[in-house]
Formats: sequence, structure tokens, C-alpha cells
Amino acid sequence: MMDKGKPRKAALISVSNKLSKRTFAIAKSGLKYDSNYVSTLDRSNNSLKN
Repeated sequence: MMDKGKPRKAALISVSNKLSKRTFAIAKSGLKYDSNYVSTLDRSNNSLKN
């Protein structure tokens, strides 16, 4: 994000939010964390890509 001209604080907040969402999703699902997990979602048509 900082490479795209965003302030350092915005980048830190973005990373913090992403980590919080993942942590909450793992806790909510009740599944154990698998560091080798690979998503099968097709992200090639993601509208958020720049």
C-alpha cells in the first residue's frame, strides 16, 4: 500500500483489519488453523484489483 502512495498508518490499519478478520473467522468456525491451507476460490475476477 505504501508503494501506491498511501500513508504508513493506513497500511498498518489495513494489515491489522485483515489479521483481525482472519482470526475472528477461524475462531467462529471452530476449525483448527492450518498453515498449509490453500483457498480454492477463483480470485482472477476480483474487482478490487488495481
